[in-house]
Amino acid sequence: METIWDGEVTALRKNTVWILSLILLLMISVPAALSYFYTYTNATGTIPVHLEDGTTITEDVPNTQKQITITADEDSDPVFVRVKVFASDVIETGSSTEGWELRNDDYYYYSDPIDGKEGDDIDGSAYLEISVSLSEGADPETLAESYNVIVIYEATPALIDDSGALYADWNNVIDGGNA
Repeated sequence: METIWDGEVTALRKNTVWILSLILLLMISVPAALSYFYTYTNATGTIPVHLEDGTTITEDVPNTQKQITITADEDSDPVFVRVKVFASDVIETGSSTEGWELRNDDYYYYSDPIDGKEGDDIDGSAYLEISVSLSEGADPETLAESYNVIVIYEATPALIDDSGALYADWNNVIDGGNA
């Protein structure tokens, strides 16, 4: 004979089975749900980040010269600088400023890095004097119309090689402008 008490136990067993089934179902589905929130990705390549590197260019034009000064910004890390000069065909440009070298790509490269930090061995600016003259056989009257000398400069962070020497990587230009 079945009592009321037995009916409650049977109902409790059914509820327990349902609750355990539901918990088991949730446990099985949790990893699938979590995989929605956790994804993995891979990336290739690099993006350079530049901190505290910067320069400013100023120039004066007395007579037949361009005097160019590139100054590292305050607290700038060491940077190498280079300058390229553009002028019309009737104007010849050149420089013999110490510390600069004209290379095959028509850039003048400053031999030492510059930086904006006080108290170290590195200078804070680079000075370049460009001479401007009329090309041989050019009409002097065209000089006034053609006297437009454009200066473009670039800077790149000074890197350190295995021996501890500083070098420039010109594929990683951080600063440039024209004046």
